[in-house]
Amino acid sequence: MLNLTHRLSTSVPAHLTLALTAEDRSRSRHYFEAESGQGVYLRLPRGTVLRHGDLLQSEDGTTVVQVIAKPEPVMVVTAQTPLQLLRAAYHLGNRHVPLEVTADYLQCLPDSVLKAMLEHLGLIQKPEPTRIPIMIMTLSIVTAPSIHITPNIPDEFPEIFFIVTSTCQP
Repeated sequence: MLNLTHRLSTSVPAHLTLALTAEDRSRSRHYFEAESGQGVYLRLPRGTVLRHGDLLQSEDGTTVVQVIAKPEPVMVVTAQTPLQLLRAAYHLGNRHVPLEVTADYLQCLPDSVLKAMLEHLGLIQKPEPTRIPIMIMTLSIVTAPSIHITPNIPDEFPEIFFIVTSTCQP
């Protein structure tokens, strides 16, 4: 079995490919099988999230494996306006749904309850789940000892927005 312990920052030729779903790419310690059938064990630092195209090196430094985002069923959400899309992203994020966010659409894994909620919000969805790779956004947690919230109410929107700023002292 091959132990993968390092993510490479430089581009080198890969010996194997490892197709992983979005959920699998968030696992830092797990056993998988490469497309060739060879068993590989991820032993990466906890919290590591892999992205399509990442290169991983074996513990002994002899083998490089390229991560491929595996196509999977996704629900594609679009909206008539950017504000509607922002509302959808808010509601999905509030439910801790793994989500791919772009300027024009959102993608998440299919779920009948979420679909009903999005339909209630009047958002457009592709009728059938599509099988494509999904690139889930990750959040970096930063320690912020002092957080200030300032109301910011733009004239063109009746909703209230807040600007959150933080100051970190070294």
